[in-house]
Amino acid sequence: MKETCDCGNKTLFSRPVKYTPNDKFSSYKRKAKIAIYASRGLL
Repeated sequence: MKETCDCGNKTLFSRPVKYTPNDKFSSYKRKAKIAIYASRGLL
C-alpha cells in the first residue's frame, strides 16, 4: 500500500483494530480516532 494516494492525501489502514468486549480503553481509542480523522479533514 502506498503512503499517499493519487490526490496527495495520506492513506488509511484497511484493517480494523482488534476488538474485545472488555476493553477498558475503547472510549479513549474512539476519541483519538475521531481526532485524527478530524485533523485530516475526513470528518
